[in-house]
Amino acid sequence: SPGDVPWRASLAGYLQGVLIYRQALARAVEAESAAVAMGKLNIGPQAQEEGDEEDERGSSYGLPQLEMRETMLDMLTSVVNFSESCLSTGLIDVQRWEELNKENFPRTKLCMQAAVKAQADACVRQIIEWKEMMGPEEWRELYVVIPTVWAVGAENPRKTMFRQFMDEDRVDSHIITSEHPRDQGEARTLLGRIVGDRSIGRFVFGDETKEQRFKTLGLSSEVDVVQDDALPAIWDAVQRNGCPVRRNRSSVVENTERRKSFTPSFC
Repeated sequence: SPGDVPWRASLAGYLQGVLIYRQALARAVEAESAAVAMGKLNIGPQAQEEGDEEDERGSSYGLPQLEMRETMLDMLTSVVNFSESCLSTGLIDVQRWEELNKENFPRTKLCMQAAVKAQADACVRQIIEWKEMMGPEEWRELYVVIPTVWAVGAENPRKTMFRQFMDEDRVDSHIITSEHPRDQGEARTLLGRIVGDRSIGRFVFGDETKEQRFKTLGLSSEVDVVQDDALPAIWDAVQRNGCPVRRNRSSVVENTERRKSFTPSFC
């Protein structure tokens, strides 16, 4: 409503940030155009031959890729216009907001693609360097802890990239995602607890059969250690009460059953 001061203050603060970035991007584009016109910045064929990688990442001005700049300016301008309208009227027009989002979706998609490409290009190179530096034996014993939030905990680019380079039989057990670790100390504590529980579980339950492997992994994964026994019990209780049974199974259970062996290493 027009009288909602916190709402308008929050939007005004957000708009200020968008304006600053849009102005900075527009000035940088103008500066680069002027430099090209004066011959101080060569982005022609010769420059492309000498530095294709730099042109892909952006110019020395720190700009986005050439094809991205107009897209980003258009998107920022549409957001600024909509926000200014909301502030001037004190109302949010939901229909205009939906139209804004529909108009900007192709631009948003393009920005996301450019962002993940830059992330993948840089991070894949770095992971390969780490793998070569560590050697196959140390790399096999590597644990990866990925701090995350629930909304992206199941699948995210960081997990996907490490999956490409971890030993295949280590992917499910040596890549750990959690909301808890907020710094390296907490990450080490989490990892120590998981690996320690897993090692103790191996001594207690063993790993020769899929039932043993499930119990061992259940002590240190997102799946409850009793889940394999709980499923048939729950299905039976549901059926005895006259309800249809949904026999869906978790991916972790299926992954555990696919493993031929499970030999967790000590820290």
